[in-house]
Amino acid sequence: QHGFQAKIVTPESVTNDNVGATIIESQRYHLEVILVTSLDQKRGSAYGSVSRQPFLLVPAMQSAPGRKANGRLKIKVEQATCDQCRRNKVQCLAPDSVEERCKQCEASGVSCTWVIGPRPLGRSPPSPSFVAYLENRVGELERKLRGILPGINLNRELETLAQLPSQPAYTHLSPTISNAQSSPAPSATPFQHIPTRNDPPVLHSTPELLKQVRQVSRPSGSSQPRDLKNDVYWSATSSTNVEQPRFHGTSSGEILLRDAKEMRRVYVPSAGSGKILRRRPQFWEPPAPERRWRDAEPEPVQLPPADLINSLVELYFRYINTFFPILHRGLFEQTLKRGTHLASDTTGRTFARLLLLVCAVASRWSFDPRVLMDGQSQSAGYEFFHRAGPITWAFRTQPSLYDVQICILSALFLQGSSSHFSGWTVLGIGIRLAQDIGAHRKKEGVTIENELYKRAFWSLLVLDRMICGTLGRPSVMQDLDSDLDPIMELDDEDWPINNVPSLPPGKPSRLSYFNGVVGLSRILERAIQTLYALDWAKRQMGLTGPEKEGELLADLQRHLEQWKMTVPPHLHLTTPMGPAGLFLDQAVALWSMYHHVNIIIHREFITKRSTLTADCLNRCRRSARECAKILGAHLRIEGTRPVYNTIHAAFSSGLILTFDILVGEKASRTDQNDPWASVETDYSRAEKEADIETCKAVLERAESRSSTAGQWHGWVVIY
Repeated sequence: QHGFQAKIVTPESVTNDNVGATIIESQRYHLEVILVTSLDQKRGSAYGSVSRQPFLLVPAMQSAPGRKANGRLKIKVEQATCDQCRRNKVQCLAPDSVEERCKQCEASGVSCTWVIGPRPLGRSPPSPSFVAYLENRVGELERKLRGILPGINLNRELETLAQLPSQPAYTHLSPTISNAQSSPAPSATPFQHIPTRNDPPVLHSTPELLKQVRQVSRPSGSSQPRDLKNDVYWSATSSTNVEQPRFHGTSSGEILLRDAKEMRRVYVPSAGSGKILRRRPQFWEPPAPERRWRDAEPEPVQLPPADLINSLVELYFRYINTFFPILHRGLFEQTLKRGTHLASDTTGRTFARLLLLVCAVASRWSFDPRVLMDGQSQSAGYEFFHRAGPITWAFRTQPSLYDVQICILSALFLQGSSSHFSGWTVLGIGIRLAQDIGAHRKKEGVTIENELYKRAFWSLLVLDRMICGTLGRPSVMQDLDSDLDPIMELDDEDWPINNVPSLPPGKPSRLSYFNGVVGLSRILERAIQTLYALDWAKRQMGLTGPEKEGELLADLQRHLEQWKMTVPPHLHLTTPMGPAGLFLDQAVALWSMYHHVNIIIHREFITKRSTLTADCLNRCRRSARECAKILGAHLRIEGTRPVYNTIHAAFSSGLILTFDILVGEKASRTDQNDPWASVETDYSRAEKEADIETCKAVLERAESRSSTAGQWHGWVVIY
């Protein structure tokens, strides 16, 4: 099942005086490798192909005579082999993905099939006496483990190791604090486990047995120095909040100072604990003018009526938070009921500004006349946005989660204004604030607060990359600057504040959409960093010339195809589309963004004559056509509203089809072999014009509340 086989240690290979240590050590390694192998075989995503070979193979311990001359056990590894290579008795070079054939079968032009289950050994079954020995060995191992780890449930833990779950389970989930009682949550949807890079597998579902065995086998902390490889340091000086320390990375002076203090503690014990004995107050304490500026309370804000707040909060969680889940509804509503926004302290007034921005963003989906200024439809939410004030006051002290969320909401509001480029600046500030508090790094405890930091940071990156793709500017961060996992696909109502989180089996998650958007944004960021890099940067990366550019396009296209395989069923589009609803809106937004990203990847080559021009134009044309069909079908469903990502997709699709009509006419009048000549015989000019009108209709429906949509609507024209 795993593509490996394990041989058994014979009685002759274990001496009487060290049987306990030998069995425990070998079994511990055996169990760890099984777990790593099981997890690696499930790591299939838009950024990691599904391999048929395990990540790591269990060492096969042979029966007597099974030792080398030096006394060590012989290890035999059985490699996964396809049927054809097994019959030919040749080495099988496994393919990179499940759709491909192995190298041998591909060269021979034959079908590449795989057997189910382990390869038969062709040997006689073991004798009853040997089976009895194995049973005694397992029993002795269990007695040793129970002596080392009293209270452990071996049956449950070993069954967990032997199973191959459909998805790793959440471990150590707690409502509010990381050291609360853990409770495993159900399996997640496919988007949950998109690896961020080719790292070793992360053991999210490591059973308690394995954790305790590792803890027992670890040397005593009193005699060993602490690990100096930790690249995270949290400092709290007199000018910062002790509860929310600042983040410092590997190259920082704080890391160097920490390591120096640790080395002094280990090698010069007489020097003391290594603490800084002298802190001159004139440098560690801020001067009086800085303290007055830092400690100044934010100005009070004027809030809308309570009934309008409740109405706008409901609209926010229906039309905004389902696409960018930066708030936990239960926690937000509890804070609102407590009247925190009415308090006069810094926390209360910061939350009041957050509430005003929630109202400002939600106003674009409200028909209440109180959200307008001067009765103009495009002024929805501006009054609340102005009341919230600038975000510069957040620079005074240590930023909080509220400050990061305020930046995201400000960018969301500005994205629909005539100054949509200002959102790009605000997002950059938000990313810096998030880095200041370490929101871009993985945290140990799984709590609601830590998960909100993760949601906020991914929202910042997604929005930044979307705007960068629109404005043609570089993004603030690359994926290699962060080690965050995808967000947990556990809806807010399934993760209550004071209760154990649980997800009913078979229930689709609303957060699957956002993990899908994160995957697309990573592909988009890769395209921005490579396809749209400066010429000298392309030369440095070796990406110049049609051949290298073609390889890069093929790589990005492969990532897009692999991403499509991870989309959960509830986000697939059907023909005809279902009734209006949340999952339909998410599916339309997700696939619209997919086509938008596909157009961005290939449109770089449609305006210049090369060997890639015709293929790239065909791909852009097909994506624009499919996107227009999706948007048109959604537009015709009664009860639907404008959704995020569709404005960008409608604009890019409309312009691509307009470009296709223009260059197609020119090619037909000049050279039929022109790379811009259309080869789509089933896609007439009339159909293209109809799809352009559909894109314009999508922009027109959104322009009453979005200045950006109104600006782009005028640019999509037919010649």
